[in-house]
Amino acid sequence: MKIEEAKKLALDILNSYSDLHYKVYFYNPTKSILKKYKIKHCTIGFCTDRKIIALNKIYILAINKQTVKNVVKHEIAHAIDYTINHNSDHGTTWKNIAKGIGLNNPAKDTSLSLIENLKLFYYFVQFIINK
Repeated sequence: MKIEEAKKLALDILNSYSDLHYKVYFYNPTKSILKKYKIKHCTIGFCTDRKIIALNKIYILAINKQTVKNVVKHEIAHAIDYTINHNSDHGTTWKNIAKGIGLNNPAKDTSLSLIENLKLFYYFVQFIINK
């Protein structure tokens, strides 16, 4: 999916949760970004207590619209969890929130298909070559 389309989609979904006041940020998975936000490995996206939902540009290019929606909802569930509990992980509270906002199977709804994994590999190779 194109980044511009993903940004509009993410903002549309996020704006339906008007109490959150989070920003959507698209990032390239560099060591400095991962270190800055204390991310241990490259992920599709992450949510911080700094009111940021960050989505990995390379993953976004490789995945389809439904997967982008699911990833955004996954991160919104973290944002809601942060707002309520001042912390968030993939525990029972987060799973209940995720299910409540439309993710039937929070862990599986954001997993990638074979085609998406192949596209992801291609985009990572391009990123490394052009770096």
